[in-house]
Amino acid sequence: MRNILKNKRAIAPLFLVLIIILILLGIYIFLFLPIPSFKKVRTIINYFLILIFWIVLQVGLIYGYYKIGNFAVRNVSKLKSTILNWNVKIKNMIIGH
Repeated sequence: MRNILKNKRAIAPLFLVLIIILILLGIYIFLFLPIPSFKKVRTIINYFLILIFWIVLQVGLIYGYYKIGNFAVRNVSKLKSTILNWNVKIKNMIIGH
């Protein structure tokens, strides 16, 4: 039950980041009106959108590598225990015959 509560707490920051990105995209689309003074604002928003995308990409890659490593460690330990069980069964079969 505690894991469910922890996961629910993590949803709010994700929505906050998503809302900020959507607001920036909305402003960016609005700034495509052919007014010359919007060009500097569009450049600033471009910078922040690229920065946010880069951070999200890096966090996603780190999280992906963590999950792959965690998956590999779990499966290697399962494989190790399976091989040990096979060895014990083979040893018992050899001793029994």
